[in-house]
Amino acid sequence: MAQIDVKNLSREITIQLKTRVAAEMKAVVTELYNEVVPGTPVRTGFCRANWNVSVGEPDYTVDGVRDPNASYPTPSAQIPDNPELQPMFVSNGVPYVGLLEDGSSTQAPSGWVQVAVNKVAANVRGYTPNNS
Repeated sequence: MAQIDVKNLSREITIQLKTRVAAEMKAVVTELYNEVVPGTPVRTGFCRANWNVSVGEPDYTVDGVRDPNASYPTPSAQIPDNPELQPMFVSNGVPYVGLLEDGSSTQAPSGWVQVAVNKVAANVRGYTPNNS
């Protein structure tokens, strides 16, 4: 007679699912970061340099970098692991980022962050599992 240990099987499936969902969440956040950060208008480089990725709650930390030619951190350096599948955030604590979003710069259209969010959301809606 064959026996199946459903409890252990269920535990293993849960672990595998959480691992895959966490990887997909990280991929979505990476895509959003890759859309928003390069699209940030640059005069001093301060706003572009202060995009943060966080888990659980937004990170509005601001550092003092003001270099329009500075490179911004790569997503892999920014995006933390999220094994508990908490909400993830791409945020910016620079006081004038809202003004930039509202179109105060000629370098980016009004609503450029929302355009990036909508683009990524459309890609998620058209989700195709990563079969890795």
